[in-house]
Amino acid sequence: MYLYWAFKASEYGIKLMEKEAFDVMFSMHEPPSSHICAYKIKKKFPNLKWITYWSDPWLKDSTREDSNFIRRNFEKRYEKNVINLADKYIFVTKANRDDYIETYNIKKEDTYTITRGYDEKTYFDIKEKENPKLIDKKKINIVYTGEIFSKLRDVRPFIEAVNKLNLDDNNLYENLNILFFGNIDDEDVKYDLSKISNVKVSNRIPYREALGYMINADILLLFGNKNSKQIPAKIYDYFGCNGYVLVVLGDEKDPIIDVVKNLDKCNIALNNSKDISKKIVELSEKILSGNNSNPIKEYEWENISKKLNSILKGE
Repeated sequence: MYLYWAFKASEYGIKLMEKEAFDVMFSMHEPPSSHICAYKIKKKFPNLKWITYWSDPWLKDSTREDSNFIRRNFEKRYEKNVINLADKYIFVTKANRDDYIETYNIKKEDTYTITRGYDEKTYFDIKEKENPKLIDKKKINIVYTGEIFSKLRDVRPFIEAVNKLNLDDNNLYENLNILFFGNIDDEDVKYDLSKISNVKVSNRIPYREALGYMINADILLLFGNKNSKQIPAKIYDYFGCNGYVLVVLGDEKDPIIDVVKNLDKCNIALNNSKDISKKIVELSEKILSGNNSNPIKEYEWENISKKLNSILKGE
């Protein structure tokens, strides 16, 4: 969708390269037009070291599966060209890295995995200044921020789980304040969520405001992607917060498992109402008994950026 931008930006990049003679070029797959822009610059300057960052799959992204024949072939050609011309490849997940190595016969020693991270200073500043109006300090606040694409994320079992709690443990149900922020592409799902008495559904909000809700949440809700090698980037935002994380798997092969398993901060649930309900009860009991979770320092951006910097410098 940003192809025109890629072509125009590459023209500017070529002029800038002629003037500045940069040593390294770094492109991020968000969206892949960034790689297309860099590809055209690299063709002009073959000695320029080019490092590509693949946050998600490209052609194998499940949201692109229904693309028409012409578009798929166009993108397939560009993805192959980018891979063949790039010097180094950074991936967020091992699953995505392994798939690209196998598909394009990339040398493993030219690949790296780097996760996302959070900025501790920004979190501290927001915590000091922000007071989200929908947070209820007298209740257990469950917060979800982000898009819900029904093709990737099925939230109906969660809806069933909350309704089940209303019947099985009304005291706990009434003590929950569940907040959804972001677009939901299925109007029926949006309606079913909004009609639950302890759920509030809001449209997309600015990132800083969303962080304010994350930081003040007791439980952070994350839905994994089904039939996908993608990991929702918000998990790394969640790692900077004090709340527990309820991870609802997209399917049994969800790559998020490798990131969150064995973390006290995270409770993993299969995507069925019984398991989700059980995990909500377990986390609520922890919170009501005075337990809390802490940020995971490993994912603080200062630590993540050191690894990225060493790759850019060729160390």
